[in-house]
Amino acid sequence: MRSLFTAAAAAAFCSLAVLGLLSALTSRFLAEGLHITSPVTVGVVALCAFGSAGLAQLATVRLDPHTSAVAGMVAVPLGLVLIVAALPASSLGLFLLGSALSVTATASTRPGRNPL
Repeated sequence: MRSLFTAAAAAAFCSLAVLGLLSALTSRFLAEGLHITSPVTVGVVALCAFGSAGLAQLATVRLDPHTSAVAGMVAVPLGLVLIVAALPASSLGLFLLGSALSVTATASTRPGRNPL
């Protein structure tokens, strides 16, 4: 039972850490890394991140909880790699894709689910 709680807590921490990172640093990353200062673009990134989290929750309702948790925990590091790769590539699309992919782990940590 303790391992189930630990896995669920780790998944929740990782997904919320990514959401916090995106919420706090998106405008600075876009301004300094990609030279985009439009507040609308910052809003699009936030919409992409939070919207994909909601869509992932809806899409994984019928999945086995274990499958959902594993898919979410694989998606977080892949999304973070894309976010980091977006800076030297100066690619807004790569940043949007990485932000959307990295927050899909929230699907595995929603209330009422036993992730593992």
